[in-house]
Amino acid sequence: MQRDLGPNFVESWTYSACLNIADSCQRWLGADAPSSPALTQFTAVKAELLELARKQLDKIGIGAGHLPPVHPFSMSLNESLGGVSGAIPPATGGAADRPPVSRQDLLDAIADEDAFDKLYVDVTNRAIHAYQSSGRRRCSLKLHASLAALEE
Repeated sequence: MQRDLGPNFVESWTYSACLNIADSCQRWLGADAPSSPALTQFTAVKAELLELARKQLDKIGIGAGHLPPVHPFSMSLNESLGGVSGAIPPATGGAADRPPVSRQDLLDAIADEDAFDKLYVDVTNRAIHAYQSSGRRRCSLKLHASLAALEE
């Protein structure tokens, strides 16, 4: 099914859904929400959503040639996609039959490596901050490693 949807559609949809949920919940809570166990749990789940969005950027970045298909970036590739690169097999329908990626930040990131790097760093830093705010500092360390690998 994924190959029928076209390149980056599932990743774009997942990325968008994760960011929309995290941002909507943050607006509901407000900036002045008092600290509580529930807020700490929410922040941890928000961090996981942001990390999932970043994993979609790993896939998109590898597909666009902006990231190498090696550790740590390749950890986000689904084994079910096959191959080391995780490339999606060619779609069976015509291009007009496939839903397009319409999110402008992703279109810019696919087209331009500098835009990709900025988006990648921004989403990763949001996840790091949320993990640290929820007391899950070890989870944030692997994200720091991804940023360090991006600089190589």
